[in-house]
Amino acid sequence: MSSPPQASAPSWSRQEFAGLDLGDTRLNDRLVGIADALAAQPMSPISTACGDGSAVKAAYRFFDNDKVSAEKVLGPHFQQTIERMRGHERVFAIQDTTYLDYTDHPATQGLGPIGNGAHNCQGAGEFTLDAPARPKRPARQAHLHVRFAQTTLRLPQRCKQRPETKNLHPVPISVVSVIEPNPPDDITPLNWLLLTNVEVSNFSEALQRIEGYTQRWHIEVYFKVLKSGTKVEQARFQTKDRLLRYIALLSVIAWRLYYMTLFNRHLREADCTQVLTQHEWRALYALTHKTRTFPKKTPTVAQVVLWIAKLGGFLGRPSEGPPGVTVLWRGWQRLTDISNTFALFDELREEDTS
Repeated sequence: MSSPPQASAPSWSRQEFAGLDLGDTRLNDRLVGIADALAAQPMSPISTACGDGSAVKAAYRFFDNDKVSAEKVLGPHFQQTIERMRGHERVFAIQDTTYLDYTDHPATQGLGPIGNGAHNCQGAGEFTLDAPARPKRPARQAHLHVRFAQTTLRLPQRCKQRPETKNLHPVPISVVSVIEPNPPDDITPLNWLLLTNVEVSNFSEALQRIEGYTQRWHIEVYFKVLKSGTKVEQARFQTKDRLLRYIALLSVIAWRLYYMTLFNRHLREADCTQVLTQHEWRALYALTHKTRTFPKKTPTVAQVVLWIAKLGGFLGRPSEGPPGVTVLWRGWQRLTDISNTFALFDELREEDTS
């Protein structure tokens, strides 16, 4: 499995998986190498992304190793996420349910079938929401009615019999109901039922919870990146445990692709080292500007994302808007090869001058 020398060019995965402990340093290094390979070609299967036959076999042995678990793979990423959260006054823990469909993979053992208080809300108020355009549906303004109530989530009876859940306590929650009573003709009305552990005692607080809910689309786009950007549902593994380890790793790679897109939209002037390692942005700069003389000031996130998008075919016309995830997928694959080569040449040059 080819990768740049770690001493001279630490990869993003080595930084993201810092603190990884699989009980064997060789396994730790193997995960970093596989992550770099799959991130370089997120839409490719292991047999293509990992290159030569020995690297492919090593990757499959890694996912078959009982020392490796999805929890251990995701643990360092969770910790890095916590560090990124520090300094933010409020963080939305956006949740959604999605299914990875492996019904076309009957050989995989251990998989199962895909999954087969608010009535007492009090009236709170009304507001108007700008509903964005969707396929075959123009943007519009929706007039919504809001109600809220308090209730308690109690432990289901079946969970009281399980050692790992029997000691869980009831959770008091607020329920916010959002209904569109008079939608336009041929339009499905908006109808949301929001559950939150943050208290809602008045209309203003209900609106705050609703504003938070409007950020939910981010998790839907993330799932799209995971499914379409990494082709996770096309994986072929013989057991559920191997598949779960693979999904855990790809979920971090999908996060990085989407994270860069969001950074470009909200923190455009931030230092590009927030999303790229030094050897990545230097390789990108050298290719884009056809020079090995680098600026004293590090490029911004907006600049490097635009350069990456152009590697993926983005033309940058005014009518196009900011680069989307798809062109970044394509550009990212090219950048990884370019930066790996750049790092290798740098190391060879240092050897020649020493």
